[in-house]
Amino acid sequence: LYTIYNFYLNTRYRTSGTANNADWLLQNPITLATNPKEGEWRCKVMSACIPFSFHQFNAYNYKTFVIYNGSVNTSFVVSTGNYNILTFADEWTLRVNTLFQAIDPTFVMSYTYNFDANLLTYTYISSVINSINFLNTAGSTQCNLSNGFNTVWSMVRNTAKTSDQACNVSPARNLYMFSNSLIQNKSYDGFVSPIRTSNVLECINIETTPYQYIQFRPNNSTVSVLTNFLIDRINLSLQDESEDIPLYDLVLNWSVHLVMEHWVYDKPQYSLEDSFQNQMDATSKRDDDLKKMLDDKQRLIDLNKNSIEELKSLHNIKTKKDVSKTTNKEPTNNGENPPKTNSTDNTNQ
Repeated sequence: LYTIYNFYLNTRYRTSGTANNADWLLQNPITLATNPKEGEWRCKVMSACIPFSFHQFNAYNYKTFVIYNGSVNTSFVVSTGNYNILTFADEWTLRVNTLFQAIDPTFVMSYTYNFDANLLTYTYISSVINSINFLNTAGSTQCNLSNGFNTVWSMVRNTAKTSDQACNVSPARNLYMFSNSLIQNKSYDGFVSPIRTSNVLECINIETTPYQYIQFRPNNSTVSVLTNFLIDRINLSLQDESEDIPLYDLVLNWSVHLVMEHWVYDKPQYSLEDSFQNQMDATSKRDDDLKKMLDDKQRLIDLNKNSIEELKSLHNIKTKKDVSKTTNKEPTNNGENPPKTNSTDNTNQ
């Protein structure tokens, strides 16, 4: 049994916060009408409309750290934005050339792209820069992945270097809708290690290109079981799986349709302790019933034994009486022997 509450929310009309970390205060809070053991809140994201205006390369992942000539450390960044493989390679090569041409004006890096294999090949010429190591520094690995490398990779002048794996310039493949006000204890995420409990309400697939609208209408919404007793505030934020932070530069407003279901059980739901106690009680009752059944069986056996003994006793008494009657029976003809029968034929007399 449950009651449904619909919430149609738009970040434009949030009570406080930002477009990507919005709070709405409810004028009419909703509360579980029963003991928490007998009911719960369940939340579903029925639909959402989100502008793909955020940048997949931003201040959290657009930097590359390098060491050149074996010992000199430096870094550079690509411009914030969204790229395809060719526009990214153009931008990345431009930033490398800008960095090293300040040191060696003869430095020139160039690239080619294999469309069939989705691999980039880089080469450079220089009279000063003998070697370059592109580091895989934690938090700054996205540019390496976009170039087709997931570890430290190196180049030497006049020698081509080809991607180790397919290039990926779209780090955000899903959006995750979080809430710090709708609390769960049965939801988990792996954005950090080890896996932790979290308040992810829904995973939203990105199936459109940048600067279009992400339209989310699932056939079967994820059911989030909440631990809240009272719901007087709704907080929502979005993040992708590349960073454990809200989308860095989502500034346009978005909308969502939430459903809150107030479930009331037909029978009370028990905690683990209650269930354990019930199990112990059931086991004890089963043992008592088994003992009673064995006692009843033993009583029947004893009763049968007694009945058999009584029957044997009655049989022995009857047998003794029959024997006594046979022994004490009086003889015929006053104790004399019965007369002999004359078998002589009358014709011989």
